[in-house]
Amino acid sequence: MGKVLLMEKNHSSFGLFQAMGMPQEAIMCYRHAVQARPNYAMAYGYIIEYGNYADAIACYNEVLRIDPMAADGLVNRGNTFKEMGRVSEAIQDYIKAVVIRPTMAEAHANLASAYKDRYIFWVVCASYIFSFMVHYLLQLQNFAVDMSKKL
Repeated sequence: MGKVLLMEKNHSSFGLFQAMGMPQEAIMCYRHAVQARPNYAMAYGYIIEYGNYADAIACYNEVLRIDPMAADGLVNRGNTFKEMGRVSEAIQDYIKAVVIRPTMAEAHANLASAYKDRYIFWVVCASYIFSFMVHYLLQLQNFAVDMSKKL
């Protein structure tokens, strides 16, 4: 129980330090949280918000070691790879994320963007179209659920 409370405390402190423009203090809070709960995958994502690319990749690798099915972790690591100019690795992560969570519009859109950077235009078109289809199909599904509740 003490570790969970520590995580909550550090999570709140992170937001406070982040809002105050104190990134080093914010990162320190999350490092303490990760020490308290090493298997809490989401904490690693917050650590890299102000970190460098090498730290970011190391953190996302840890997230994916803890939870290999973390589609968000794959997309975020892919985004970091893309920022570093390692587009092929980004594409691999986006594809894995799409396989894990086919309805994740962000993964499809990022995949299309990465393909665009690699000048593979026919795949770009297909990826963007699929991204939009997933997005709107999910909205339609939510609308149908809302309507069925009203009946």
